[in-house]
Amino acid sequence: MAYFPAYSPVGEIRAAAILTNAYVVAKTFGDQNSANNNGANPTELETDNESSELVLSYTYTKGSLTSVSLKAEFSADGSTWFQEQSETTSAGVSTLSDRTHLLTGAATARKGSFTISMIAPFVRVSALGNGTVTSSSLALSAHFIRKF
Repeated sequence: MAYFPAYSPVGEIRAAAILTNAYVVAKTFGDQNSANNNGANPTELETDNESSELVLSYTYTKGSLTSVSLKAEFSADGSTWFQEQSETTSAGVSTLSDRTHLLTGAATARKGSFTISMIAPFVRVSALGNGTVTSSSLALSAHFIRKF
């Protein structure tokens, strides 16, 4: 059976801005029909398909930083958040730990993207600069992909 992706741009979730040495949440988005929406108008995401993914695209300037850390968090209700997990297995034992996406490279502008599996109807992404934040910048945008 062939799968055909449905592509929905979420748009910019963080305008280009200097990073800080503490995590700062970009735009939170999710199910606009939720009772926990608090009057906000986030982009609606349909996560009923187990092969749904979020593509995060970034443009960043490293400046004086050592690296940039990104973390994704998910919520079923828009108020209780759980960080994306990584799994390692050794000798039959599975170990879960909080996943962080680390951006490194040259001090000039870099562009790239990566995917995150959607596991709940709400998602938020946070960014942190590691090191001296002078001349750093990060912009994020998101695109939702649902495979049929």
